[in-house]
Amino acid sequence: MPTPITHLAIAQQMLETAPEVLRSAEPLALSAYLMGSTIADVRVLTREPRASTHFLDLPPRGGESGIVHMLRAYPQLAAPDDLDVEVRLLVAGYLAHLLADELWLVRIFWPRFCGPDGKSDGGLLLRHDLLRTQLDQEYRGQVPAHFRSLLEQYAGPSPLPFLSDSAVAAWRELLLRELEAADSSPTYAHFAGRYGLSVEEFVGLLRSRDFMSQEVMTKVSPYELQRYHIEAVGIGGHLVREYLAGRVAHVCLPVMDPAKPAPYPAAEEAAQ
Repeated sequence: MPTPITHLAIAQQMLETAPEVLRSAEPLALSAYLMGSTIADVRVLTREPRASTHFLDLPPRGGESGIVHMLRAYPQLAAPDDLDVEVRLLVAGYLAHLLADELWLVRIFWPRFCGPDGKSDGGLLLRHDLLRTQLDQEYRGQVPAHFRSLLEQYAGPSPLPFLSDSAVAAWRELLLRELEAADSSPTYAHFAGRYGLSVEEFVGLLRSRDFMSQEVMTKVSPYELQRYHIEAVGIGGHLVREYLAGRVAHVCLPVMDPAKPAPYPAAEEAAQ
């Protein structure tokens, strides 16, 4: 649900509390972690169903996290000690990506932009994409400049059985373009194309103070967005630590049911 840039910013903050194996990783292993933190979104290039990379249909067919489905389908990925360090860190980043998306669904998308059936209309989806793009712009300054050089080093065959070598290579090139400048962002072009808009028209809405304040930011509060970020970093970091320690089964994961979303309480309620 968050953009690749937002996922990279979350991945950067998780590094601050990550296990030593990640914080002291060699550049190639660290680049694998960054790739893992974003590459689930490769489906925008491959045009595959969401379940093929996120292991979760929308709306979901059951309440289990896509993380459970992924590790059940590929149990070899659930045994980090049996994996090379680069693969281990890529999978850790991948799982944190899935968790960040699922928290967004539970906390933001379903409560604020959907009905109880998990479906949304085009107008709400446009506002949701504008919200994600605004956050993307805010997070760009938090992505360290050296992440681009790290990702330039990433090469080799796909370490994931469900992604082809060509898909991984194509995603790396897209990610490098994302890190060039917001004006050339492939994500902005992807969002605009959903609504038959040019990038200029889409960015025009984004830059419209009246539209954003009246049509987008009334849907979700800054407090909710801040709480989401804290959870994505905190719980995501916990997931990474537990996975690398071989204890991923002990992590409490979100219940994926749009009929039972878990919105954040209002700021004044949380303060009581």
